[in-house]
Amino acid sequence: MANYQLTVGMTAGNIQEQLDNLEKSIASKKHFHLGKVNNYAKVEGIREYPSGKVPFEHQDHFYDSKGRVVKLQIYNREFSKPSTRYYFYEGEDQNIAESIWFDRWGELDNMHRYAVDPFSKIMIERSEYDVEGNLFYTIKSLYDSAKPPLLTEEAWHSPSGAPLKRRCYRYDKEGRLEFEQHYSDKNRFEGFYLLAYDTRSNIRKKAWHNGTRALMSTFEYAYDSKDRVVKVTLRNNTNLIKGTQEFLYDEIGAIVEEKFFDDEHKLIKHLHF
Repeated sequence: MANYQLTVGMTAGNIQEQLDNLEKSIASKKHFHLGKVNNYAKVEGIREYPSGKVPFEHQDHFYDSKGRVVKLQIYNREFSKPSTRYYFYEGEDQNIAESIWFDRWGELDNMHRYAVDPFSKIMIERSEYDVEGNLFYTIKSLYDSAKPPLLTEEAWHSPSGAPLKRRCYRYDKEGRLEFEQHYSDKNRFEGFYLLAYDTRSNIRKKAWHNGTRALMSTFEYAYDSKDRVVKVTLRNNTNLIKGTQEFLYDEIGAIVEEKFFDDEHKLIKHLHF
């Protein structure tokens, strides 16, 4: 395993020693459908599964005695082994300072570093590094004045500071993302996504419009009573169906069948898990 200089008050050396320390600090574990690093540089679990009713496709979040996620494993139905992420913190801080990601074969994949505003503790910058510790890109974040603040812009920059791309976000009155604008490295407007939700705040429709604001494609989502996606429909710019994907779940929520249909609703692929 490669050597790497951690930036959380540790000495340089083999990563394995630091990972062993994290493993020893684990005090509890929870299972989730999904997870993310939120605007406060904290790992947030989405839709917790009770023990004994966990589908194969899920995330395991491992916590230390302070309630911080120090390890996360992602299980995907296409692979038998999970990918793993470790999270490091500065002293007693609750905000992540750094994360190290490993692929499903246990090989070092990349590293991420996070910076938060010292007063609000909201994340203002995060950077990704390759396996040699070289900076790959940095993302700078801006927020509005809402309580809590909502992310309004993310700007990607190269190691030299040159702009790579930019995303701007707008929300509905419920605080749900409804408008996502895309800009190129030259700040050229490339298009936007427009999102709509059902009464349970599930994404019902996600439509892509190009740089001239013309509708290009739309994804439509249907859910069961447990808010699980059971059907995804792709439509073109004239609202014609171009393809459909359907999912079947078992009693604990694991996907056991996945079907793909073409524009004439002919079955072209049928997967069993």
